[in-house]
Amino acid sequence: MIRILFVAARGLVLVGAAAMSTGCTLSDALRGDPITSARTNGGTETRTVHVAIVTDRKLGTHEQLGFDNHWDEEVRCSSANVTVPAPAVSGAAAVSAELPVPGTCTDRQPFDKFAASVSEANLPGGCRSVLLYVHGYNTTFRSALLRAGQIAADAEWPCAMAAFSWGSEGKFDRYAADIERSGYAVPVLMNVLESLRRSHIQANIIAHSMGSRTTLSALSALGDACFAEGPFVNELILAAPDVSSEKYNDDFGTLLARALPCVRRATIYASRNDIVLMLSESIHGGIPRAGLEPESDLHYTADSARVEIVDASEAPGDPFGHGYFVSSYEMLDDIMMVLRGADIARRAATPGASTLLCANEEKKACTGSQDRYRLAVSSARQPDLMARLERHILAHLLAIRYGVPGQLTP
Repeated sequence: MIRILFVAARGLVLVGAAAMSTGCTLSDALRGDPITSARTNGGTETRTVHVAIVTDRKLGTHEQLGFDNHWDEEVRCSSANVTVPAPAVSGAAAVSAELPVPGTCTDRQPFDKFAASVSEANLPGGCRSVLLYVHGYNTTFRSALLRAGQIAADAEWPCAMAAFSWGSEGKFDRYAADIERSGYAVPVLMNVLESLRRSHIQANIIAHSMGSRTTLSALSALGDACFAEGPFVNELILAAPDVSSEKYNDDFGTLLARALPCVRRATIYASRNDIVLMLSESIHGGIPRAGLEPESDLHYTADSARVEIVDASEAPGDPFGHGYFVSSYEMLDDIMMVLRGADIARRAATPGASTLLCANEEKKACTGSQDRYRLAVSSARQPDLMARLERHILAHLLAIRYGVPGQLTP
């Protein structure tokens, strides 16, 4: 058995070395991969999603859907129709979008026009809500826009959809630059959220990875106003948050506490098998990341009953274990239930349709938010031992490649 594991590990090292030698393929800006629905069956209707857009990117080419991979001092608002093919009809057919027409969005009045466009998109469904997607590191505008459409379709979101695309360079080896750009985006996102609040539009937010810090920073800065006026964000979903959660210097906990006055409920998805967050932890000198610590995150539920933690370590579909929130239909099923207002205990106790499983010790029933819950994934779809081993080895190799070895923990 030991020999088999040794041979397997040696093979994975070679695979990882090959991946590093072609490191450009890890960069979203250099791949342009097709984005598809995460649904593998069911549904015969192609869906067109109207996505409202706010971005601080420079204008780009037609191939980039109008915005490139560099930050710009001018903020622009736009919108586009995103087409998500029906999975049962077209299989792996790619999501596509029309070319957005950029407009300026640099002061209060244009941001209010953005909110007005959201209200207009809500009219057919009689809604007063929006689902706002805030992407993470290594993400192009194209990917952000197409993913926003895919999320709305796969989570069966019935109201207006929006995307906030900050100036990520879309390159795997530009992590530090993306950290800076995500910081530049905080006041812009504050303007977006304030415009929605002024227009009495209930916001729901899905923030991924580095986008979680941008989102929490913006909400925490609005916390004082929320103390007076009450929360205006209904559901805050933080998927794989790339924010430090060190015990005695807990940035994530501090930002979350300051943001909660603005939020009705926060749901945190974390996975122990996330290569990108393993590497991020190493880059940050071994400081834990909230999205990599599902069990350690449980103390946030003790601080507030409005915080729920889901262990997504068994989520399938993403070879790097970081984009599982859009590549696993199991995740999207649970997100759909969150957006419908189902609490964590109910999502684990719905006969024949549970999206979560109780993960407490034997004979200790799950009854509420402070219990342990994990994503419900069939054994056939969970990452196997070899896949998990490959992720950990590749994370070590990438840490060596980028000059930060020795900090990763198994």
